[in-house]
Order: sequence, then structure tokens, then C-alpha cells
Amino acid sequence: TKYGISRRAYPDLDIRNLTKADAVTIYLRDYLRKYNLHQLQSVTNAEIVCDWLVNSGPLAIKPLQQALRVTADGVIGPKTIAAAKAYLGNKLTDMRLGFLKGLPTWGTFGRGWANRINDVYAVVRDLCSR
Repeated sequence: TKYGISRRAYPDLDIRNLTKADAVTIYLRDYLRKYNLHQLQSVTNAEIVCDWLVNSGPLAIKPLQQALRVTADGVIGPKTIAAAKAYLGNKLTDMRLGFLKGLPTWGTFGRGWANRINDVYAVVRDLCSR
């Protein structure tokens, strides 16, 4: 894993030689635009939801929606975006951490996940500040 991009998610990508610019391109194309995260209008919330998608995969959309108390249909659409906008920063961060800490593998992988979360936030923050 580098910049939160994993070999598992991108098996044909040379992770070792991945540049920050490459990671930004991937985040922009495969996460921010694909899932309409730019509509969140909060860099912090975009970071958190992007992290949720990057590190837990698209299957994490339903737990995110359940935490936001919207219909868990697996699609980040207008209702999910509106609900996420209502949660600013810390509440959504707490939801994310609660989700991760609730996984049975937190004790084994929690430290690495926390490091990847920081990588994702740094790249998304840089991208959103442009």
C-alpha cells in the first residue's frame, strides 16, 4: 500500500513506484468524481467518506448509510450526500473509526489502517485545496 492505494485494489499498478500525482489521479477519477464526493462541500467529510471507500471498498457504502440513517442501498446519491453534509467532521470521523474498531481484525490491522487513513486524508486534502 502507498498513499492508501493497495495492490489488491489495483493489481496491475506498480505500487512501489506510485507517485503522489498518480495517487491524486486515482482518487479524483475512482473516488471523488465517481462517488460525487465533491458535493459534500466539506473537505473533512470528503476525506472521511473517501477513506471509507478506499480502505473498506464500495461495500462500505451501506454501513456508512446506516450510520447516517438513510436507506442503505449501496449508492452514494442525493440523500446520502445530504445526510453526510449534516455531519461535520468529528461526528463522521467517529462513525468511521467506530466502523473500523468494530471489525474483528482491528487488533491486528488497526495501526496500519490508521496510517492509511492519514495517507488518504493528506492526498484528498491536497486535491481539495487546489
